[in-house]
Amino acid sequence: VEAMAQGCPVVALDRGATPEVVGHAGELLPTAEPELLAEAMVRLLEDRAQRERLARWGRQRAAAFTWERSAMRHLAAYARALGEDAGEPEDAEAPLPAEAEVGAPG
Repeated sequence: VEAMAQGCPVVALDRGATPEVVGHAGELLPTAEPELLAEAMVRLLEDRAQRERLARWGRQRAAAFTWERSAMRHLAAYARALGEDAGEPEDAEAPLPAEAEVGAPG
C-alpha cells in the first residue's frame, strides 16, 4: 500500500490478501520465481504507459486504505461479533479506479 501511495508500480505475489489490496493496480505473479519477477520488472521498465497507468491506479487504490476506514471496519466487525447491528461502513469495498475496471491489465 505504501509503494502504491507513492506512485511506485507494484509487482507482487498472487497470495494471501495481496490480490484484494492491490486489485488491478499492480501486476500479480503466480509464483515467486526470480525469472518471473525479472520479466515483470523489465516489462514495466520498457512500457512507460503501463508503468504510468499502474502508478496512477496504485495511488487511487491506496487512497482507499486509511486508518479511519480500518478502525470503522474493525468496529463494525466487533459489533457484529457481539450481535449488535452496526451496519457496514459506507465505503465497505475499496474502490477501483474506473479505468482499471474497464482496461485492467491482464
